[in-house]
Amino acid sequence: MMQKILLILFLCIIFSACGKENIDQFTLVNTAHLDQLYEEITVNNQPAAIIHIYAEYPEYKHTEAIGEGIACIDDIARAAVFYLGHYKYTHERKSLERAKKLLNFILTMQAENGFFYNFIEKNHQINKTHVNSEARADWWTWRALWALSEALPYFQIENPSFTAEIEVRIKEAVKAISNFEKQYPKTTNFEGQILPTWLPAKFAGDQAAVLVKALIPYSRISSDPQAENIIRQMAGGILIMQQGDSNHFPFNAFMSWGNIWHAYGNSQSDAMLEAGQFFNEQRYNEAALKEIRNFYPWLRKTNYLNYFKIKLHGDSLVLADKKQFEQIAYGIRPMVFASLGAYQLTGEEFYAQQAAETACWLLGKNITGKVLYDPQNGRCYDGINSADQISLNSGAESTI
Repeated sequence: MMQKILLILFLCIIFSACGKENIDQFTLVNTAHLDQLYEEITVNNQPAAIIHIYAEYPEYKHTEAIGEGIACIDDIARAAVFYLGHYKYTHERKSLERAKKLLNFILTMQAENGFFYNFIEKNHQINKTHVNSEARADWWTWRALWALSEALPYFQIENPSFTAEIEVRIKEAVKAISNFEKQYPKTTNFEGQILPTWLPAKFAGDQAAVLVKALIPYSRISSDPQAENIIRQMAGGILIMQQGDSNHFPFNAFMSWGNIWHAYGNSQSDAMLEAGQFFNEQRYNEAALKEIRNFYPWLRKTNYLNYFKIKLHGDSLVLADKKQFEQIAYGIRPMVFASLGAYQLTGEEFYAQQAAETACWLLGKNITGKVLYDPQNGRCYDGINSADQISLNSGAESTI
């Protein structure tokens, strides 16, 4: 019930922050375009479903990613999480059914090593060779685990055999992750900064955040000490990746990789709030709140950035490089989620207002002044290319 109250409050604040006077519907969420990207198929003789990766203006027909495929776990996992949440709030049975078929796809993509392949080709064969599709410890494996983990409570009662299969598959992946690298708790000096070496891709705090979010729902249901150990190790590494303070650049930002911050997939604060509540670990909560309160406002004042790099200059961290575009919904969403999580934890209106104002990037409160999301058809455009130009394509990542 509290989540529903927060959702209603959030939507009311959005309309207020964006300047819309008349609230004529409960929600801005329209699944029409996502439903258009959804397709039911058969993979390895198993019924499944996919989300097509691209849809290009003006017809918005399904478009293939050349060399990779027509759909990937990266998008399908996120869509499954969305449909599960949509079912939770609306009780629309079709959303739960779609989520299950997307989860079936994810299960078919798990390799013998416990990790997941990413792409499926237009002939519905799994792409096992492309660098962005190999079954390895990477983004798509964490996202696969996230979707599977989030699904567990939805099917526990009505489909216990499906739940049991999901748990087995997650355990296989957890074992693979535990055996993958034995770097913990080693650190290294990276361009003057002491960084953890045990995160995915050595320094990838952004990937570690998805892994934390992936394993917490599973750990709530299954007593798996290996999973909890991974969560603690990832959260501990993310803590080390936080740089600056409330008065000094980069204002408590969690670096995405090494000395680089980028907007896309920057879910560290969101994940740390979840870890803080799961373990009742105040230092995780405090670190997240510092980034949300200090770094996010600075970022909004800059009209958002795509990327920046820091370097050590004397005793201070300074801006070494930056890039403002492209800006995409996938870079905005984590800040909205984290700000809402901070509001839920603290009850401070500052965080709810910040969530609303950040979300208004989608509704025209951005550097172009143009609307990126159309609730009439459910399309979210693929991003802002420059100070006066947006991409009118509407692919899976932005839509979800």
